[in-house]
Amino acid sequence: MRRRKSMPLLRIPAAILEGILWTAAGMALCAAVLPVLGLMPASVMHVTAHVLWCVGSFMAGRRAGYACRRHGICTGLACGAGMCLVLLCGMCLSGGAFSSRIGVRCLLLLGSGAIGGVTGVNTPHKVTPGFRFPIRLHRHGRKRQGKDPVKRK
Repeated sequence: MRRRKSMPLLRIPAAILEGILWTAAGMALCAAVLPVLGLMPASVMHVTAHVLWCVGSFMAGRRAGYACRRHGICTGLACGAGMCLVLLCGMCLSGGAFSSRIGVRCLLLLGSGAIGGVTGVNTPHKVTPGFRFPIRLHRHGRKRQGKDPVKRK
């Protein structure tokens, strides 16, 4: 049975959006925990932000690799580049100063996205053993005519 493939170009932006959501959720969790633990030094906050951006890039690459099922490194690099672009646009819009570490940040995002793409390609799809649809449909959505191969006398 042939599967209809969705548009592959739409998988990467959707995965990047999911990576941004992972990053935002992690930052919101850290913002909720921060008052409980007391004030953290600025260096710890920067490291936490770097780690959360890398986790978001990894999850974006993993999602895109899982959806595309091929070219994991290229798909992950594209997701890492998209996350890097989002980070740079956010820094420009917020008026943040670019430091010499921006190249390291971009390399970390590209690397974690590529690793996520490889792990997403190599992740097995879940298939429930023994599951069958109760009604067998023709590939155009109509019921099959004639004898059902499942029923036996």
